[in-house]
Amino acid sequence: MNEELKQILLDIFRLETAAMKVQEAKGSYDIGRRSAVTSGKHFDPLAGYVSRELQRCGVRPDGIFWEKNVTIPGWFRASKQWDMLAFDGRDLIAAIEFKSLGSSYGNNLNNRVEEALGSVFDTHHAVKHDLYLREGGLPPMFCYLLVVRKEAASMRTVRPREVPHFPPDKVFDETSYLDRCKVFCDRMLQERVYDAVWLVYVDAEHETVEEPLKSLSYDQFMHRLKSQIELFQ
Repeated sequence: MNEELKQILLDIFRLETAAMKVQEAKGSYDIGRRSAVTSGKHFDPLAGYVSRELQRCGVRPDGIFWEKNVTIPGWFRASKQWDMLAFDGRDLIAAIEFKSLGSSYGNNLNNRVEEALGSVFDTHHAVKHDLYLREGGLPPMFCYLLVVRKEAASMRTVRPREVPHFPPDKVFDETSYLDRCKVFCDRMLQERVYDAVWLVYVDAEHETVEEPLKSLSYDQFMHRLKSQIELFQ
C-alpha cells in the first residue's frame, strides 16, 4: 500500500471527527458517532482514489459514478443505491460499497452484516432475472470494502451472546470485533457472496493501517476488479 492511500485511509476517521465537531458546534447531535458520517463526505477522497485506479485499468472517466447516478434496479425492491458504479458504455462492470465501522461495534457490526448480505442477495437475483444484462452481455461484479477503526473498544475480547437453542459457531469464541470483521469479510469472499472484498484496520491515533488477510487486501481487491474490467475490453 502506498503512502497516498495510507493517508487517505487515516483521514477517513479524522474527517468523521471533524464533521462531528462541526455538528456539535451547531448544536446538532446524533447518536454515538452518527454525526461524524451524516455529512456524507468522509469517503470522498477514497472514492476519488479508487476512481482514478479504475481509469488506469481502462474504465473511461464518464463510465464511473460515485457522487450521483449510483442507483440500479433491485429484484425484491425497486432500486438499490450503491456507492460507486463502473460502466463500459451501457454495460455495468462493477458495483462497489464503501463502509466504515468506528463506534458501537456490537450493534453496528450486526447492522453492517445485515446490510451487506441483504443488498447483494437482492442484486444477485436482479442479475439472475436479467435486469442488468443486454443480450450477449457479461454479468457485473459486486465489491465490498470495510474500513474499521482500530482502538481499545474494537480490540477487546467479547463473548458471543447466549443462544438458547444452538451454540454459536466456535470461530467467534474469544474474539474481538476486529476478529469478527475479519471472519465476516473472509466468509463473504470465500462463499462468493461478493466478488471482491477489502478489509482494512485504521488506527488514526498511532497512524497505522493494517490489512489482516492478503486475500482481503487492496491489491487483491484491485486485481479482481482489473480482471473484470479486462473482460469488457
